[in-house]
Amino acid sequence: MNKLTIYSAGSFRYALLEITGAFKQCNEVEIECIFGPAGLLKTCIMEGELADVFISANSENVSALGSRVFQQQVLTYNQLMLTTKNKPEFQRDTLELLFDEQYRLATSTPVCDPCGDYTWQLFDRIEKEYPEQGKRLKSKALKVVGGTENQVVIPPGEMASHYLMKNDYADMRLGYAH
Repeated sequence: MNKLTIYSAGSFRYALLEITGAFKQCNEVEIECIFGPAGLLKTCIMEGELADVFISANSENVSALGSRVFQQQVLTYNQLMLTTKNKPEFQRDTLELLFDEQYRLATSTPVCDPCGDYTWQLFDRIEKEYPEQGKRLKSKALKVVGGTENQVVIPPGEMASHYLMKNDYADMRLGYAH
């Protein structure tokens, strides 16, 4: 039996497990999926861990692997989405919510996780339109997903946004919508 090792950003977990399940029904292959922050997985591969497939939302992570990667192909994409607690006070404009000092905003960790990189790019764009607000968002953001320090451990099978709000780590989260 052949074995396929896939390193994938955690944000692709559900789609990838569905795809690999269907693939295994038609092919005699063992598939091991290793999920985590893509920036950290990239580092593992650069340090010698073997992956047959590497999936990251950030093409720079893939490009950084150079000769370790044989082909790059866009399979799917993500976009940022603000998830909030399901309460009437959150039924407002997205920027209004982001700018409201009373709410705790969880994000992924820049550099370690592409979602964090994209969130920081969003904050940079906000800064251009609303001076000081992008900087404030960067300092306010709770970088609790996809990094190495101050991380909340999200149990297997849980969506990060849901888990963080259900357990009162944050009031809202900028993360991926797939």
